Amino acid sequence: MLKKMKKTSIIGLAKNATKIIEALQELGVVDIIQINKDYDASSIEKLQSEKNSIINTIKYLAATPVTEKLSSDDKQAAEIIQRTTEVRARLDAMSEERRKRQKQIEIWSNFGDFEPEKIISLQKQNIYIQFFRASEAVFSTYNEDLANYDVVEIARKSQKVFFMTMGTVPLDSPFYEELPLPDLGLIALEKELAGFEDERKSLENEIKELAVQKEKLIQSLVIKENQYNFQKALAQQVISGELFYLQGWVPEDSITPLKKLSDDTGFILLAEEPAEDDTPPTTHKNSTLGEMGESLIYIYDTPAYQDIDPSSTVFIFFSIFFGMIISDAGYGAILLLLSLWLIRGKSKGALLFRRLSITLSISTILMGILTASYFAIPINPESSVGKIIHSVAFLYNDTTQREGLMSAMFVSLWAGILNISWVNIYKAYHSRKLSPLGWIPALIGLVPLLKLLFGVPWSGWEKVVGLWPLYIGIGFVAIMTAIETKTSLGGRIGAFAFSIYTVVQLIADLLSYLRIFALAMAGAKMAETFGMLFSMIMDGAGLVAGLTLGVIVLLIGHSINLVLNIMGGVIHGLRLNFIESYHWCLDGGGKQYNPLKTIKYETTA
Repeated sequence: MLKKMKKTSIIGLAKNATKIIEALQELGVVDIIQINKDYDASSIEKLQSEKNSIINTIKYLAATPVTEKLSSDDKQAAEIIQRTTEVRARLDAMSEERRKRQKQIEIWSNFGDFEPEKIISLQKQNIYIQFFRASEAVFSTYNEDLANYDVVEIARKSQKVFFMTMGTVPLDSPFYEELPLPDLGLIALEKELAGFEDERKSLENEIKELAVQKEKLIQSLVIKENQYNFQKALAQQVISGELFYLQGWVPEDSITPLKKLSDDTGFILLAEEPAEDDTPPTTHKNSTLGEMGESLIYIYDTPAYQDIDPSSTVFIFFSIFFGMIISDAGYGAILLLLSLWLIRGKSKGALLFRRLSITLSISTILMGILTASYFAIPINPESSVGKIIHSVAFLYNDTTQREGLMSAMFVSLWAGILNISWVNIYKAYHSRKLSPLGWIPALIGLVPLLKLLFGVPWSGWEKVVGLWPLYIGIGFVAIMTAIETKTSLGGRIGAFAFSIYTVVQLIADLLSYLRIFALAMAGAKMAETFGMLFSMIMDGAGLVAGLTLGVIVLLIGHSINLVLNIMGGVIHGLRLNFIESYHWCLDGGGKQYNPLKTIKYETTA
């Protein structure tokens, strides 16, 4: 559930402002409201810049493998940042210099070692020695420009001719690429390149030594973050004479400790309900089920303060949709084993992720059992094992037949009906309005309508009620919306008409749930294909070779299929919650509760 918030006003002596805000930061329950637009931001911007420097340094060092031996040169955080910046800049500059030298060596290795200074000195005596490169075709065809020069072919490489000319005037020809003289000879270039390599290794070792001490940077970042948050809060105080004034949002269940702090610290605390034009932040108070949903809903949006809490609903339906999309007990068992084996850690986030992964695995196993799918292996329903498996496979449909295919499609649609109906019930309860309940019979009435569109015969209750639930539901929604809309007669008529038009959105949203069927079918057909390949290999390659190659094909194929199924289950399982059902019960666009609090960091040493 979403917590109720109180708008609090904190009033105290201006001379005690720093002490009071420090106490508020230590308590960590007040989300400061920005009421002071005109303040000096220089100190805040400076702290932000320092934070960015620390973060960039941590990111750079985090990508560096540390040495086992601790550095003997113990440095403070500022020294680590400065030295890391210097070393990083030198490595970047050296990379460009090395690239330049390597290119020069690649070219001038064709000409051998010489001293460029001597070539330059000969120019003073009107003796011009130049170096060129040209394709073999150009060199053999366009040679008239070389008539007045002594030409020495040095090397041929990759259909290129490297040659030098000597004459009393410089050769200027559009046919040949002149190679500018290097500043060093070939041996000197190679020595310099080797020196760069030695320096690079030395600097990289220094970076590794600095990376050992990156925990100091994390500690420094925590300190800077606390200073930054404090300065932001301090900047929002409004000073009037000897008093200062501050506003913030506080969860209703945190008012008592804040009141105690006001008594101990000596400031006046006023708390009031949010006004209609206020936008309080959103925070949750959930059980484990809701907490797992919380980690999902913020992927897409933050519920507004006046919204219902979608955490549990999203978690439950996401688990169902994920299981239906993969819908294979074999794949579910693999996911369960991976969840138990790979997901470790004792942090709250790790525990929640592990519980979520286990829940999704169990949902996949159950859906696989209900559809009689075990790695898409064909199971004869007349065999002894097949009879047991199919006795509990209530959702099994033979999708090779049109009737089975249509039945499987409508299972997905019924999942959508359940999802959208539930969020409308939730909305009706939360808003104390009856109009959302009309969409439930409208959704049920869409089933006979869609069967008509798909050419599926009516059966059972559909023959009795026909499309009447659709008409009754739309009519109920339209009438109740007009009654519940607090506006003029024209506004009520508009609300009435728009409610009828909304059925188009209802149909579009419901049809989107067919993606569950489509993804489940795609995954099943891929799994069947790999099973067929295994059988073909076994039939054609013999027992030993066929079994070896066939098992490899199965492992690779099912691994790829499982990854694709997981991607589809996550993306589309969440999408159906966020896109198709969210707008029936949520406004969204909220702001997360972010109280001023002291961040604490415990070293791992």
